[in-house]
Amino acid sequence: MSKFNFGEYDGRQEYLRGEDYFLNSFMLPPNFNTSNISNNKKFIIVGHKGVGKSSVQLYMERLRREEGYLTDFLSFYDDLSPNDYLEFSKTQRISFVEVANAADATALYDFREVWVRIILKKIAELLDRDFPSSFTRLMNRSHSGSKSLVDGIAAGLRIKGDFKLIFGDIGIDYDFSKLSDAGVMPLSDFNELALKLLLESHAGAMIFYSIDELVVSNFETKSDEFKVRMAIIRDVIKSSNKLNNFFVKNGMDINVVCSLRPEVRDILYNLDSDISKFLDSCYTSVDWNAVEDMHHPLVEVLFRKVQFGSPTEMSREHVEAMFVGSMDFTKERVPIPLFLLRQSWHRPRDVVRFLKCYAEKNGGDESFNEDGVKKMLDDYSRISARECFDEISVKYSQETTMKIRNLIRKNYFSTYDEFISAFSVLENKIDLEELANDLFNAGVIYNVDRVDNKNRYFAAHRGVDRLFKDMGIFVHQGLWHYFAIRHRS
Repeated sequence: MSKFNFGEYDGRQEYLRGEDYFLNSFMLPPNFNTSNISNNKKFIIVGHKGVGKSSVQLYMERLRREEGYLTDFLSFYDDLSPNDYLEFSKTQRISFVEVANAADATALYDFREVWVRIILKKIAELLDRDFPSSFTRLMNRSHSGSKSLVDGIAAGLRIKGDFKLIFGDIGIDYDFSKLSDAGVMPLSDFNELALKLLLESHAGAMIFYSIDELVVSNFETKSDEFKVRMAIIRDVIKSSNKLNNFFVKNGMDINVVCSLRPEVRDILYNLDSDISKFLDSCYTSVDWNAVEDMHHPLVEVLFRKVQFGSPTEMSREHVEAMFVGSMDFTKERVPIPLFLLRQSWHRPRDVVRFLKCYAEKNGGDESFNEDGVKKMLDDYSRISARECFDEISVKYSQETTMKIRNLIRKNYFSTYDEFISAFSVLENKIDLEELANDLFNAGVIYNVDRVDNKNRYFAAHRGVDRLFKDMGIFVHQGLWHYFAIRHRS
């Protein structure tokens, strides 16, 4: 088992390390239609961490390249450095007094034109090699050559450059009497000119540009850095919407696509009610909701990861035969793939985690069996818990998150009130009802209802959008080993 390649937790990293393996083992989520992702339909992909947003975007990039599109990919999480965030802040003219006195400091920041310029610059880089034009020359001349995304942008949303020389070389007619300083131009004017040149020079261009994983975590929600990052994320969405509207209006096949987590989307709704006017109609969800049986699409993903990760060529029949025996799950025996599915949050990342943890604990095994699964459940549960609590870290401090973890001491609560009372020591610090909903949405807990002597489960990863107060509450089985509550109900 130790010789297998079971992929990576991060889709982008898996793609970079082995494109063939990524494509062979990739599977589109059920009900996800790639033709709906475009500038005039859906341009925002929403899904929980690990559900496959990055993989979907990378797969779509591959499809679009085969169709003749130019493509590029910006990872908000990986490609923005701490220095970039500092440089973003420097583009604003906001005093510390304004920030301190503002009811919502994020409303003071405006990065929309900054992001328009960043995206246009990326588009120019794609076009310049084979299709140089006045647009690409303008974008290439309007920076100093540093690696910062906001290179060339000055405080007050202005852009610096010797524009008389630049415009003269490119052949742009511009009334410089509008500028108090020919070396500094309002960024909005510059972007407007750039869009005009893009339309004139590249009306028939086919471009698919992705911005991945708009996420913020591990910051105090009241901190200045959190406010800056949320404003940056908000304005990525707004700028992408503005650009897509321009491209649609002018019949251009240039598409800007973003992805974000639902908890970040919900924070954006609270920060800026206007964003819902277009966001609600412009996003599509990535999920793996389907009947939990051996035909579930994630079972197919499991088999593909094993088959194409084998060090030697392996038939599908051989792969299926590697899963030997069954496991106990809520008083019944189920096949190991189905046991994994029920220990998961219906995400491809859970499949990768299962396989990696199994190989780590059972490297010499040639099959997946009950004893081997039992050996790896502690590691699987620990890593799963870290990911679940990473989702709520968007709203809660590290100290509070640790206290929440330590207060979960049983696997089943017969009533909602019993569950809430377990966190009573925190009631003066946080809203406990809000906490319960956040734990539900992060996959830490779910509802259970017993009808005709059968349990019915209602979980966020099964498409349920809220926690019900008139049902019992289960801690997710995939976390029982982490909390040491397997036999505590």
